[in-house]
Amino acid sequence: MAQPPPTFQSHQIPLAKLPYGFKRRVVDLAPPDDLPNVRQTCFEFEKISPRSDVYDQLYITDDETVHLWATQKLYIFQTLQFVYWFFRWLFDGLSFCPTWRSVLYVNEIVKKERPICVTDTLVLHCQSIDAFEELIPYVCGPYTRLTIHGGSIRLGQLRRLMKNTVRKVEITAEIELDFDEYDDAVQLILRHVRKTRDNFHLMSTPLLITQVRDAVENDRYRRYAYRNTCNIIHWKMSWIRMVYLLYLTNYLSSNIARFAVFISDTLEISPERSKSSSPARDAYLFVLRFTEIIYVSQLMFCLAFRLTLKSKPN
Repeated sequence: MAQPPPTFQSHQIPLAKLPYGFKRRVVDLAPPDDLPNVRQTCFEFEKISPRSDVYDQLYITDDETVHLWATQKLYIFQTLQFVYWFFRWLFDGLSFCPTWRSVLYVNEIVKKERPICVTDTLVLHCQSIDAFEELIPYVCGPYTRLTIHGGSIRLGQLRRLMKNTVRKVEITAEIELDFDEYDDAVQLILRHVRKTRDNFHLMSTPLLITQVRDAVENDRYRRYAYRNTCNIIHWKMSWIRMVYLLYLTNYLSSNIARFAVFISDTLEISPERSKSSSPARDAYLFVLRFTEIIYVSQLMFCLAFRLTLKSKPN
């Protein structure tokens, strides 16, 4: 009587009995973003796989001058981190202004051969394509904001950096493209802007900017944040900006008119007007003046902070 064929279960090998070389090879081939999942499959992978260094806001460069400049800004970013976080919704409307709490050299990361996990903001300033190529395999994490400065970067390298979690992108580095890659680059930029707070700010590669602008003109869901730049935003954000500007204009005009009336009343006090003064009117004028002072102070405070949020030296 013929024996039934062996089942798949009888040929399974427990993970604990797998050779060390095989386990090491699995860890080496796993992408940095998948290492946490690999560690969960077997406790021995926890010992084999390298531990990643975790940063929330990180600046990486291969230039000594840029490293010194970025390091000098750490003090104000770390001291006022809660203030920057509070005003972040103002800075991150149509685009974003990154801050960082750590600065690393590319060579430091490559020599350690350990993944760098970034959870919030990643700023890269590399002078060459080779530097980007050395760095990218070690970059992982669910970062949402990406800024790329420096020399040149290839489209494939940019695609590897733009993970699914990235919502805001700003690029001043030149994107090196072959003739047949321009359409792919345009689609990469347009597909990135999927949600209301997504944006892609491209400030390099003039020919690509021209093609992106032409594509946006015929796109139903994406708009320019500013007409003189290639900052692509979602159509909902363009409406939010319009409503906010209308509200701000109306608020300023009405308060300026009220303030002018108050000044005229203060400088020209007639007996009739002095008689019409009342505690309710004085309280109203006090609240109006206090509101205007707070508003102007916030506006000046935000403008002053905006000047400190440059992500590369002049």
